[in-house]
Amino acid sequence: MNSRHILRYIVTLLIIIFWISKPAELIWDDELLIGLNPWTEDPSNILNIWHWTLWQDIPGEHASHWYRPLMALHLIFDQQVFSDALLPRQIISLAWFLALSALVWKYLGRWTLSPIGRQLGFLVFVFHPFQLELIHFLAARNDMMVLVFALSGILARGKVPKLLFFLLAFLSKENAVLLCPCLI
Repeated sequence: MNSRHILRYIVTLLIIIFWISKPAELIWDDELLIGLNPWTEDPSNILNIWHWTLWQDIPGEHASHWYRPLMALHLIFDQQVFSDALLPRQIISLAWFLALSALVWKYLGRWTLSPIGRQLGFLVFVFHPFQLELIHFLAARNDMMVLVFALSGILARGKVPKLLFFLLAFLSKENAVLLCPCLI
C-alpha cells in the first residue's frame, strides 16, 4: 500500500472522528469571541480590525491585547456568510486542519526519515488529542492559521514568498515573530 492510500485512510478517519466528536454548541472562549462579539455583525469593521485587538469591545475576562487581524477577518467573514450557524464554521476549521496536516506531511518528507517513520510522525501529529482542541474550539483557529502560514513559509522557495507567508502568519497570531530565524 503506497503513501497516498494511507493518507486517504487517515483523512477519512480524521473526518469521521471530527464528525463524531464535534460539539453541538459554542464552547469556552467561542461563546465570548463569537457568540457575544459585537463587531462581527458590521462588515465595515473590516477596516477597523487592522488597528483593533482581537478582543476589542468583547465582554469577558480578556484585556485589550492580542493583535490578530486575520483571525478577526475570519470571524467577520463567518458571521456575514454563516450568521449563527455552527457547522459551517466547524467545517472551515476542519479544512484549516487538513491544510495544516498536508503541510506537516510535506515537511516531514524533507527529513531523512524512513517511510514508516514519516507515517508514524504524521499519525502522532494528526491524532494527538490536542488536535481536537484546534478543530473544535473556533477561537483556536488562529493557531492553525499561524501554523499553516509558517509551514508554507518554511517550505516556500525564495525570499519574497517566505516573507509573504511569515507576514500572514504574524497577522494571524503574534507569536509568529519567533519564526523569523527561519527566514535566514
